[in-house]
Amino acid sequence: MSIKEKKIKIVGAGFSGLTLAYYLSKKGFEIDIFDKKEKAGGLLQSISHQKGIVETAANGVLETELVQQLFSDINLPIISANQESKKRYLYINEKFSRWPLSIFETLRLIYGLILMKLKIGAPKDNEKVQHWAAKQLGIGASKKLVSPALQGIYAEDGSVLSAKLLFSRFFTKKRFKGGKKLISAKNGMGDLSRCLVEYLKQRKTRFHFSTTIKKDQFNDTFVFAGSLNQAKEFDPSFFDKFNLKTNNVTSITVFINDKAPLDGFGALFPRDQKIDALGVLINNKIFNHRVKEGSSLTFIYKDIHKFTDQEIIHLIIEDCKKCFHLKLDIRDFNITHWEKSLPVYDNNLEQFLNSGQHYDCDYYRTGNYLGKLGLTGILEQNFLLAEQIDKDFT
Repeated sequence: MSIKEKKIKIVGAGFSGLTLAYYLSKKGFEIDIFDKKEKAGGLLQSISHQKGIVETAANGVLETELVQQLFSDINLPIISANQESKKRYLYINEKFSRWPLSIFETLRLIYGLILMKLKIGAPKDNEKVQHWAAKQLGIGASKKLVSPALQGIYAEDGSVLSAKLLFSRFFTKKRFKGGKKLISAKNGMGDLSRCLVEYLKQRKTRFHFSTTIKKDQFNDTFVFAGSLNQAKEFDPSFFDKFNLKTNNVTSITVFINDKAPLDGFGALFPRDQKIDALGVLINNKIFNHRVKEGSSLTFIYKDIHKFTDQEIIHLIIEDCKKCFHLKLDIRDFNITHWEKSLPVYDNNLEQFLNSGQHYDCDYYRTGNYLGKLGLTGILEQNFLLAEQIDKDFT
């Protein structure tokens, strides 16, 4: 059996591309990374604002064994979330609550969780989260806990999301242990991207920025590590066969001189509560070193990418009047639009992944549309993909 020379190209220098390169470099691969942008990191950036740090995407990552090893390898010191960040709220019936369920609803939830522990009640094909959660955990938990929580992660309602994509992992044997502790870097998650680039450069990885790559330019082995929308543009003849959707998400970080209106991590706003925001994060309550004075809040909205800055700030002020009963005195702000950046984890994506057709191509793929959305999940996905690529080469 012949052994191929360990050379590979990666299209995309976001978190997916960088972490796959990290694992491949540890296996001795010579790597070239291409990206049409001027720098690495993709969605994962930290902006050093005059009033504090602005995270354009994730503000932290769960501390699993893989994450610990990654931070250690790239010499990035870890900071842990503050104790007060354990307080998380839901806005229900015009008030903030840390536990919105009644005693009966709580008992029903516990019963459903016990069944899940016993591997009873796995989601069926094409079953929606709203239906599965009501059946498994109770209507109260489905409406007041599950749907708002997933909406804050996936920017989509439980009536749209695929239960099988999101909950099947609780009914199968896990290779990786989950993490409970939220961590970050002192200067923000952008440090993770920066240190990964430095690590890879030390291992002779070559970066090619401001470079637009087309599929037919490669004759040898490569990996596409972009978003779903970028994957569609890169290989339209393949993806045009599937009705895979994306969402537009906007993150707005505002700086105020006053004390934060909530003491904790933040809050989620269920869709029936008549608040436009999906959620709000209280940044200076989550990690230290996030604001120089006053407070920093990040609001998440969906489908406002065509709004003017003035219209967006007006939305925030009106939402704060409704839920906090105060007029937010915004001193400065930063708005980040991520158009078509978040894949919709619906039954169309479920069918696409279950069919195995995402493997039916002449190159490898990684990204947040392949069953793993969060940073921890993508890291696990790339750990396994690197193993597969290395096996294929030998």
